[in-house]
This record gives sequence, structure tokens and C-alpha cells, in this order.
Amino acid sequence: MRLSHVLASAMSLALVFAVSASGQTNIAADTGPLEVNADLADGIRTNLQDLRSFRDGTTSTKLVTVGDTFDAALLGQSSSNAGFVTNSTGRVTTFTWDLLGTAHGTLVGSNAIVNEAESQVPTGVNTFRVRVGFLTADSSPLWLNGITIGGNPMIQGRVDVGAGAFTNGLLWDNLPGPVQSINVTNALFADGVLQATSGPLGNLRTLPAMGSAIVWNGVVGTTVDETQMIFDITVPEPASLSLLGIVAMALGRRRRS
Repeated sequence: MRLSHVLASAMSLALVFAVSASGQTNIAADTGPLEVNADLADGIRTNLQDLRSFRDGTTSTKLVTVGDTFDAALLGQSSSNAGFVTNSTGRVTTFTWDLLGTAHGTLVGSNAIVNEAESQVPTGVNTFRVRVGFLTADSSPLWLNGITIGGNPMIQGRVDVGAGAFTNGLLWDNLPGPVQSINVTNALFADGVLQATSGPLGNLRTLPAMGSAIVWNGVVGTTVDETQMIFDITVPEPASLSLLGIVAMALGRRRRS
């Protein structure tokens, strides 16, 4: 099942950049700002286990139907606006769920290649972790100094995955039961080493579709080269699923009688 690529109609996704006389790279404003969710100076604020960089490699099980699409992007924010930090030429913001790395584009200011990555792994009998990340191919920083957005300096980093500027979220329709709960966080890495995780984020889609967005303070000009949006999903335990099936059969018999 392929999701349609729908963007918020009020938000223009055209990006134009030019180098000013001061040497700063100016990014046209694409979206409005979001509330700040996390600060790098806060350090690791959540107790997520077994967080791994995509640079270490990973194994996956395919819970999302292969061929489904979702929207995601790496952005930055000034005091008043947000904009893509990847050049408009060659930028990809709609990704196919195939568990393969995909080029997102090149960074404004450095032309470093930014790749999108995705992963799904079971973390328990009835729990699963799904990750969508952006990372530079050469471990160079994601959010550079000297970038302006809408004429103002970029002061925050931002990540949108199926939310924020996008309305096409991930749809997980191969889970072994309905989603019982979901916890969303974001993690930052530098050269494969975990730097910080955010506090809990909201799922900004309607289940079973999922997506979230985050804004980080304190990341511009740092060595952070990878960001991951992490969705920890809980579904009913196998015994509970069996019980649900029995109840459904009983209700069906009652309706027929």
C-alpha cells in the first residue's frame, strides 16, 4: 500500500539560497517555527536502552509494508522561520520504506551528502522499535554556523518525520496487533557516539499512522552529525491477542443468534 505524498497547502517547499556579501548562506523561509522540545546541554534525559548509530549497521524486520512512503526532512530554524538545510537541487523528502539508505540531499554551506536511514527491530515479545534518521556520509556536522533562514541566523536544529511540515506519516500495518501504546523520542549522535536524547515527543498523526517533529537548542555549530526519530511501539501480548480473538468470535456468534 503506497501512501500519497501530501504537503500542507499553506507551506511552500521551494528553497532558494544565495551567498551574501558577509559570506553567510541565506535560506529562504519555508515554514513557521515550532516549540523547542530539547536542548543539547541537557544531556541524555531519557532511559532508552540499546540506542545505536546507523553508522554501526543494524538488523531489521519488515513491519511496514515494503513500498509504503512517508515524508521526512532535516531543517533548521531562525528566531522567526524554518527552512530546509539541504540544497533544493537533488533534495528528496519522500522516502519509500525499503530498509535501504536513501540520499536526502547535500547540505547548504558544505555540500556534505546527507543520507536518510530507517530500521525496525523487535525489542521484546510485544514491543518494537522503528527509527528514521538523517546523517552525513562523511561524519561532518548537520547544522552549520553561518547559515541564515529568512534573513536571520539559524539558531536551532529541526527534524520532521511525517509531521510538522508534512502530512504523510509512516503507516505500520504489519504489526501483530493494534498499537497499544507508542513512545516517541529523538536522539543525537556524533561520529557514532550518543550525545543526547530528547524528552517524550508527541505522535502527531492519527494511529495507526505515526510521525513527529522536534526542535533542538544548542546543536548549531556542534559536531552532531546524525539525528534519529525513534518510535517505541507496544502491541498486545500474544496471549492477549488470542483472548481478543475469542471475544470477537463470541460477539459474532451472539449477533448471529
